[in-house]
Amino acid sequence: MRTKPITTVNYENRAVTLKELAILTGLPHCLLKRRYLDGDRGERLWRPRENTFSGMTVDMLSEDTHRRSIRDRQQRKQSRREEREALQRQRQAEHAAAFARPLICDDILKPAERAAIRKRVLCSGQRNWSIKGTQSA
Repeated sequence: MRTKPITTVNYENRAVTLKELAILTGLPHCLLKRRYLDGDRGERLWRPRENTFSGMTVDMLSEDTHRRSIRDRQQRKQSRREEREALQRQRQAEHAAAFARPLICDDILKPAERAAIRKRVLCSGQRNWSIKGTQSA
């Protein structure tokens, strides 16, 4: 049976595996493994984590660039919020328009039918049937 060779490194004059090194240093095993595969050895392998911002260390970024990127993120967030609100207003307007349409088209009704509907609407208290004179308040 073939097994993978165990990677050992020299930490404080002891040969330890990357998993043991992760426990000793408090760094995640996947970080140590990535660093090892990237070619870091010795002190560079178990150096403390760096604060990163978009893949670059914060020290490499100027204050101005950092502020600009924060401002850009805030502007994108604000524009997304405005787009959501506009879409919500549009949906509400479409919903209101759908309920504002007349239920019965009064152009196709005969006068007798119109009178019968008007009487039923006025007696029932229903509203907005869009038949002239039948809208109750």
